[in-house]
Amino acid sequence: MLQNMIEETPIKVSKAIVQKVKESASNNQMISLRGYGKDDLGTFRTFGVSKKTDGSYVLADYTRGKGIETYDAKYTDLATDFRNYPGSLASHTASTFQDPKAVSAHYLATKVYDFYKEKYQRNSFDNKGQKVTSIVHAWDSTETSDPKNWHNAASIGEGMLVYGDPMVKAYDVAGHEFTHAITSNESRLEYYGESGAINEALSDIFGTAIEKYVNNGTFNWEIGEQTGTTLRSMKDPTTVASPYGIPYPDDYRKFNDLNGEDKAGVHFNSSIINKVAYLIAAGGTHNGVQINGIGENKMFDIFYYANTDELNATSNFAELRVACIRVATQKYGKQSTEVQAVIRAFDAVHISAQKENPQEKGSNQD
Repeated sequence: MLQNMIEETPIKVSKAIVQKVKESASNNQMISLRGYGKDDLGTFRTFGVSKKTDGSYVLADYTRGKGIETYDAKYTDLATDFRNYPGSLASHTASTFQDPKAVSAHYLATKVYDFYKEKYQRNSFDNKGQKVTSIVHAWDSTETSDPKNWHNAASIGEGMLVYGDPMVKAYDVAGHEFTHAITSNESRLEYYGESGAINEALSDIFGTAIEKYVNNGTFNWEIGEQTGTTLRSMKDPTTVASPYGIPYPDDYRKFNDLNGEDKAGVHFNSSIINKVAYLIAAGGTHNGVQINGIGENKMFDIFYYANTDELNATSNFAELRVACIRVATQKYGKQSTEVQAVIRAFDAVHISAQKENPQEKGSNQD
């Protein structure tokens, strides 16, 4: 994993860990209550908790699906001691919790669940109510020697959302990671090359949707900015330097597989699709192509249903274009302004309906 990337991780989750989560506190006698606490941004939150028979309170909300639980990894090293994840359920002696990072993770997990339930009638990431597990105070020693400064987050296994301390406060990061779990249950996009870049872009797109939902309609087109560092910009990808020393691309002609690094550029090239999503929603002129935007809500719908109904594990950028046009046509009609917005946005970044080699179009020149 690379710092400041936020990702779907290739870490393999053992059956023992999966079983540990499934046999968690939900099997014990608990009372569902309201909990309280300040999150990592200093905002006072209200959320679902449970009271155990011993009188303690845990960050476990069993009123949503099969549960939303938040664990404390206590800086256990992912690299050397992953078998001890997810850790223990975050707990306190009273219903007002004192760990702001645990409060952030728990509150945001419930809000992400609610967003997908309200907007798409989706019951958790698998649409079957599967338990959502957030893990705070995570650490990977291969990326930093400071356990409290792991600038990363990841989606692991069956709905396990893992956060380094600096990342947990960001609304869009929570949405990003949860959406990886949805993609793993829907299109199952392979996490490599163009399909992996689409996977990452879908998570950025719905990270933005979650930011809007949690923040009462207020959002921007940046990813992770609440952590103190903008990880990517959907509006102007090239304004953000990637970890590879070059700006993120806003055009398919700038596609770069990074010689296999970053799973052949899944984070890097996701910005090309992010730019498409921005143009569909907000409109504008890019590479001389004028797009009349249709608003972010319609854009979110188009990409959601492309993921659930049209894409498959090996879909590439050209196939994503076809998928989005098909969804827009089905929802709004062949001659609609929505279809035209999709077509022109893909045109603007030079993604055609036919698979092309970006190397032949002048990219990767350095």
